[in-house]
Amino acid sequence: MTKYYLWFLLFYLFTEPRASRENDAPVMVTGILGESAILPTEIPNGYKLENINWASRTSVALVQPEGQSVKIITTHQNYRDRLNVPPNTYNLKISPLKMEDAGSYRADINLQNPTTSTTFTITKNYTLHVYSTLVIFDPFWYTLLSVLEMVIVIILTGMGFYLRHKKKQEPRASRENDAPVMVTGILGESAILPTEIPNGYKLENINWASRTSVALVQPEGQSVKIITTHQNYRDRLNVPPNTYNLKISPLKMEDAGSYRADINLQNPTTSTTFTVTKNYTLHVYRRLAPPKITLTFVASENNTCNITLTCFMEEKGEAVKYQWTPLGEQAVESNGKSSLFIFQRPEDAPINYICTAINPVTNNSQSKLVQYPCAGRIGEERNWKEGDDFKNSYKSPGMPMSSRSLWFILVPVLVLVPSAGILFYLQHKKKKDADSPSTSKVMALKDLPLSENQLYDEISMPKAIVSNPPKEEEALNTIYYTVQKPQKIKNSCSSATKLLGTSTNDSVI
Repeated sequence: MTKYYLWFLLFYLFTEPRASRENDAPVMVTGILGESAILPTEIPNGYKLENINWASRTSVALVQPEGQSVKIITTHQNYRDRLNVPPNTYNLKISPLKMEDAGSYRADINLQNPTTSTTFTITKNYTLHVYSTLVIFDPFWYTLLSVLEMVIVIILTGMGFYLRHKKKQEPRASRENDAPVMVTGILGESAILPTEIPNGYKLENINWASRTSVALVQPEGQSVKIITTHQNYRDRLNVPPNTYNLKISPLKMEDAGSYRADINLQNPTTSTTFTVTKNYTLHVYRRLAPPKITLTFVASENNTCNITLTCFMEEKGEAVKYQWTPLGEQAVESNGKSSLFIFQRPEDAPINYICTAINPVTNNSQSKLVQYPCAGRIGEERNWKEGDDFKNSYKSPGMPMSSRSLWFILVPVLVLVPSAGILFYLQHKKKKDADSPSTSKVMALKDLPLSENQLYDEISMPKAIVSNPPKEEEALNTIYYTVQKPQKIKNSCSSATKLLGTSTNDSVI
């Protein structure tokens, strides 16, 4: 049973469209100038359509099913009375085509799963190409049309100057503000994007868009109807009926970015409609926590303590600045941290330094009391963090500075001197044992038979015999000897054999 359940779950996961899914490549659509072009939506079967928000360089329209028909809310003046959507396919038909209709289009299709009642958004992209037909004219007609074209251009130019001067105060169709309005907000709180509807004009609708579509706002009597056109903004939008400003709450970090409002207005006097486009840039910042301060010091020989205080945020945020009070010798800010360099001497009084972290919406501070941390640490460098006790950590109880310096000298001496003596003794003993001779007899006299023609001697040899002695030591370590056999001299007076020039107990070596 568990196996079938897992297979069913995998099938559901792979067949359920993902929230905010987007097609990989845009659909290519072509059309002829003055005719029509159809942008296909391809609504998946089994899902309920809530709405479709169409957008191009400007907003285009919002499509809503109403029973067996379709409600089309044109959200920009450029497409008024040129859109059609059949209720069976929900494809967008633009007719008649203009050259300025060419470009990229986006459809945010909001669907609902009838089984789970969950909603999601499918985004589809399109590229529309508009071409004109080629016409070959006779030279006479070509010349005549050129002259007429010049006359028409002159007339239209004059009319343009006249209308511009006459309607100087009236907003232009599709007018766009020059610079975006900067809006800031705090994460988890709210931000308001102002619309500033001009007085004397009737509001038809406002289409809001960002990286995706956002919402369509329509006045309904004394209230406002908000149609959310993307899942990311569901249940987070509010529009007061008196100002029509867009309020986003609670804010998310991904809400930051560019926004556009296409405000469609109508002149009650002339019944003409036009679109005013306003741009916004929304910045979302975190509310700052107290910063952290670390202390690093280096003691010098002249009792001056070189101290560095470093202030930083554990959670790095955007556009965080730091400010020190009081300001030390120098403050450097880099890599999201601020370092303050100060100097202290033993006679200086303690100073409380305050670091304040600031961003465009909030600020917070932390303090550090600095009281000559280099006491008893000449030439030593240490890094102290928050919570270290400077007064008690720099002294070693019961041991003054001079005694500790003496121990640093005596300990190496007490270790090195005995070690050198032991090594010298072992080396001397090894050399003495190598030089001391020991007698070994080559031949024992008592083991050999004696005869009158043989001469024996006893030779002493050292224990260590060098196989290949160096030439320099050959004369000292080598014994050369010669044994000669003497001639026998018969003497009637004596039967003993004597060597010439020697006695019977002497030998020549």
